[in-house]
This record gives sequence, C-alpha cells and structure tokens, in this order.
Amino acid sequence: MIFHSKQNPSFEIHDLFEKLLEGVDVVENKKHYLAILRAFDVFAKACVGLNMFDGAFDFLFHFQVTRFEILPSIVACNFLINRLIQHDKVKMALEVYKEIKRVGLCPNHHTYAIVIKGLCKNSDDLKHVEYVFDEMEEAGVTPNSYCYAAYIEGLCKNNMSDVGYKLLERCRASNAPIEVYAYAAAIRGFCNEMKLDKAEDVFYDMKSWGLVPDFHVYSPLTRGYCKINDGLRARSLHDDMISKVVDLFKEIKQSCLFLDGVAYNIVLDSLCKLGKVDDAVSTLEELTSMNIDLDIKHYTTLINGYCLQGKTVEAQCLFKEMEEKGFKPDVVAYNVLAAGLFRKDLDSEVIDLLIYMDSQGVKPNSTTHKIIIEGYCSVGKVGEAEAYFNRMKNESVELYTAMVNGYCEANLIEKSYDLFLSCQTKDIFQQKVLVLRNLAK
Repeated sequence: MIFHSKQNPSFEIHDLFEKLLEGVDVVENKKHYLAILRAFDVFAKACVGLNMFDGAFDFLFHFQVTRFEILPSIVACNFLINRLIQHDKVKMALEVYKEIKRVGLCPNHHTYAIVIKGLCKNSDDLKHVEYVFDEMEEAGVTPNSYCYAAYIEGLCKNNMSDVGYKLLERCRASNAPIEVYAYAAAIRGFCNEMKLDKAEDVFYDMKSWGLVPDFHVYSPLTRGYCKINDGLRARSLHDDMISKVVDLFKEIKQSCLFLDGVAYNIVLDSLCKLGKVDDAVSTLEELTSMNIDLDIKHYTTLINGYCLQGKTVEAQCLFKEMEEKGFKPDVVAYNVLAAGLFRKDLDSEVIDLLIYMDSQGVKPNSTTHKIIIEGYCSVGKVGEAEAYFNRMKNESVELYTAMVNGYCEANLIEKSYDLFLSCQTKDIFQQKVLVLRNLAK
C-alpha cells in the first residue's frame, strides 16, 4: 500500500482510512471498528519498519488523533520510540514521548524503560532519567527490572560504574526487581574501566543472591583479565562457565527429560574445551547407545577436542572413522584438523590433507586460507605463506588480515606494517581492530 502510494501520487492512504471509517457505528459494529483500529496500528508500524519516522509520527498524532479523535495504541508508540532510539534519533523519540502525554495516552512500563534507555545514550541526558522515575511514581507505575537495568547500564556505559553499582545495591536493598542483565552491565562497565577487582565483587555479589551468571557476565571478565595478561584467571573463569553447561546437562539428564543430538553436541564441545576429551568420547558412545543419530558435527567437535590437546593421531583416526561410518567431512572438519596439525608443526601433513580435500571435491573457504597462511608463518615458513597468499586472486579482508597476522606470528613486524599500509590505500581494511596485533607487538 505504501509502495503503491509512492508510485501513484493521486492515491492517498489517508483517504482510504477515511473511507473505511465512514458511517461506522462504534456501538452497533464494534468488531468492524476494532479491526480498523488494528489497521491503524499495522500501518503505523509498517512506516516505522521502513524508517519512515516522520510519516509514522504524522499518522499517529496528526491524522489519527486530530482527524478522527482516536488515540493511537501505546504499543505502536513504543515501537516508534524504540526504533528512533536504535537509529540514534533520541531527540525525536523524546518528542514522541511528550506527544503521548499531551494527547492523554498513558505510558506503560515499556514506554518508560525505552525512554530511559534513550536518555542513557548521552551522558548529558543522564540527569533527566530521575525525572522519568518521578513521572512513573506520579502515574502509579512501579518500575520493572528493565527500567532499572537500562539506567544502570547507561551509567556504566558512561564511565560511571561506581554510581551504577550503588544504584543496583540500593535497588536490591529495597527489594526492587533486579535481574542478571543489570549485574552484567555493572561488570561490563567496571571491566571497561579496568577495575577488575570491583567487577569480581559484583560477580560474587550476584552469585550470593542466587543469580546464575551467563555469557554476558563471564565474557567481559575473561576479556578484562586477558588484557592485563592474567591468563590463569581468564582461563579459570572460562572453565567455570563451561563447567556450568556440563552440570546443567547432567541435571537435565537425571530429571529424565529427553535430550536430542543438538544438546549432546553442546556438552561434547564443553567437555572438549575443558580438556575432558575422554569424557566426551564416553558421552558420544552414550549417544550411540540411545539410538540417537550421530552427525558430522558430533565428530568434528571431538576432532577439535583432540586437536586442542595436541592429540593429532587420535584426531586423524577419528576423521577416518567418520568417513568409514558414511559421513563425508565438510570444509569445517578439514579446517579443524588442518589447524590442529599446524599447531603440532606438521605442515607437510596439512598439505597432504589439502590434496585429499581437493580430491573429495571439498572447496577451501576463507577460514581455510587463513589457517594455511597463519599456520605456515607459525612454523617459520613465511616464504610458503607468501607464495600461497600471492596465488590468491581475491583481495579479501580475511586474506590480508591472515597475512598481517602471520607476519606478526613470525615476528616480522615491519613486513606486517608495510602490508597493512598498502591495504589502506586499497580500502581493504576498514576496521581499526585489524591493527591491534601490530600495536600489541
């Protein structure tokens, strides 16, 4: 309908809605009237979905309210505000919020939470958040967990993690609804400010309240410790996170709930990352005994586990077993095995594997090229890496990144930097993150 109106200027969508409402008796034909109201909502949301924000605003508050004296639904208004904030149009989002109150529409929890999220995008607007909470109190609306989490996250994102965490503690003390997301925001904020001790305090605090840390909690902590070269603590946190997956798997199994092949593959991967490959093999055997069909992902996960432990012979045997069982290895399986062989300096076996891969009709992908280039450099065969790199005709970001990283692995920093500079002139590198290895060296 929107497309048709653009193609035919004489067709006015507003006229269509006027025609639909013409002569409709709200009392006698309530179903028809409610259907038209839903059509108003759908059209407004369609405008928002197409980023026609001005059109949506005019339709909701000028055409719908002024022409027909029909209040827009709060759901449609919330959708508009949220999308505006996602597009960094906070000022316009706040205009919509003002208009909602002007026409007599009652904001709900989601409205307030979205507005708080928008105000938290700019440190200069943070001071206005308290006014929103005051408005909620006046309206008799109790803030929900998302309202508090949005404010805490906003403070932490603007380097005010201490203030954010104090707010979290006050909320907790007053029995306000606080969930894992708010704790994750505080931990992320402290980690970004490199206050890792405080981040860990928050971590243990949330656990003391019986909240279970998730990926968003563990990830910033792990990255933070990696940044200060505390690999032991980073590894400990990572293993703690993976162990929880295994523990949960055991609990579900004991409750006699059915677990499919996907769930088993997750636990296989977790056991392998913990270095418990033998346990993973036992789990695979258990899977077979339950008549659950194995697939290539299960085998690839175990092959990766063996490779991570440096057990390349076992990995190769499992690779062959996979083929004997009728599974054709895909490019992911070849990549995993190739990376494992390179880590053991078995570059000649990698070449044999690539030849075999080609004979089986499996084409290498960008990850394959990356593994080969960086792998050659890691074993000191920079010339072979350069030759392979030069044979590649496509000038992709992945290839150049691999070669830059490869030079870094071989401690050839000048070559790495020269290649990086040449890529800038070709507009190949557009992300600053690609220079981090050079800067670290």
